[in-house]
Amino acid sequence: MQINETRLRRWLKRIWETPDILSSKVEWHEAGVGGTVGAPDCVIRIGDTSYGVELKHWSLDKSENFKASIRPAQVKYHTMASVSGAKTVFIVQCETKLGVEERYIFQGKHIYNSTLRKSLKDVSQKITCRGDIVWFLTNVTDWSIENPARR
Repeated sequence: MQINETRLRRWLKRIWETPDILSSKVEWHEAGVGGTVGAPDCVIRIGDTSYGVELKHWSLDKSENFKASIRPAQVKYHTMASVSGAKTVFIVQCETKLGVEERYIFQGKHIYNSTLRKSLKDVSQKITCRGDIVWFLTNVTDWSIENPARR
């Protein structure tokens, strides 16, 4: 985990400090730099549903698209999780040309195809608070993907 991802982790911890009516909580899997290979950084639980969460700090290219760097083990984990019906997401932090930090969320199922990775920002939702994350997680209905090995 890079230092910028540490800032994203601190932000997520801070916005989840206070309890809420949905009994949502965050369970951390990676204690710090270099944690578990491929597995998500944390799991957000809302009621009886769990969402694997990968935290990333990416830069933006000239077209304002993400410059995505995803390890092959992470691609495999999120792809296989999606194929099996599990719910995973990426929370991405990036810095705009004006130096403002922005955060986005998108489903993990979108990273299995390298062509799709070029337009991840198109399938992302901008987030600013815990409510945005909870809304995204509880309102998205299509989580699974067709097994890419069958294509």
